[in-house]
Amino acid sequence: MLGSPAPAAARGPTVWLALPERGGIFEEAALALRAALAQLNPAPGVEVALWDEFRPERNGVPALIVAMGTPALRGLLALAVSEPARRAWPVVAALVPKSSFDASPPPSGMRVSAAFLDQPLARYAALIELALPDRPRVGVVLGPTSVGLREALASALAQRRLSLADSTLGPGAGPEALFPALSDVLERSDVLLALPDPLVVSAASLQNLLIAAYRQRKPVVSFAASHVRAGAGLALYTTPRQSAVQAAAMAATWLATGTLPAPQFATAFEVSTNERVLRSLGLPASDAETLTRSLRQREPER
Repeated sequence: MLGSPAPAAARGPTVWLALPERGGIFEEAALALRAALAQLNPAPGVEVALWDEFRPERNGVPALIVAMGTPALRGLLALAVSEPARRAWPVVAALVPKSSFDASPPPSGMRVSAAFLDQPLARYAALIELALPDRPRVGVVLGPTSVGLREALASALAQRRLSLADSTLGPGAGPEALFPALSDVLERSDVLLALPDPLVVSAASLQNLLIAAYRQRKPVVSFAASHVRAGAGLALYTTPRQSAVQAAAMAATWLATGTLPAPQFATAFEVSTNERVLRSLGLPASDAETLTRSLRQREPER
């Protein structure tokens, strides 16, 4: 589907586009990234394969590798540990959460950056102020992955005249600790913000979390469109295509300047709403396109 690379003589430097698996969102994102790189002058050659299929003797030496998803990033870093020559090849990761990136340090001397799927905390605060203006107390259950965000989140909320009601699950906490903490937070808040933390939001806990919030008549603002389909009121998220295009811009900077941009939060985003849930809670139900457009207009110039 992604086609064959152009002859080496007709293209610029080579970029390896490393996938964790074939099909689905990864090939969709790969198409978007390849199209973005094709606009450069000179356009780089792009080799697309699974992360463990690339061989310099067959694919040449890359100017840059773009790793799609956490498994591809971790696989490439592991190869660089066992094959030190690979450490000379810089990597930009796309479709990765910040927590996974932080938990995957590169070997010494290797340059690695990322376009995170994570949203800036200030963007969540702006969405809550915009979509739920009469819900100023924002409840959050923090787990080991997200607890480090507490002070920054409190500051971001305060700038929008919102307050934080939080509870923290320690590193040794198990799933059974979640719902006492959640009940405490729901008692002290007007809206529940679900941040990406696997101890707090997982396939096993999501439905019970949504039901508990709904019974307390508290809307949930989450980080995944699928959560809106499951019953959250709103979600703020970045699509695979948007993450890929951002990674392509980072790759273009490296190819043009030899400087690898620092890891960065998602710049493009979408908002989804569950109007049925919001109306049943007696809340305004602005359509998703209107909220997305209004939120983008509030973004500071980058």
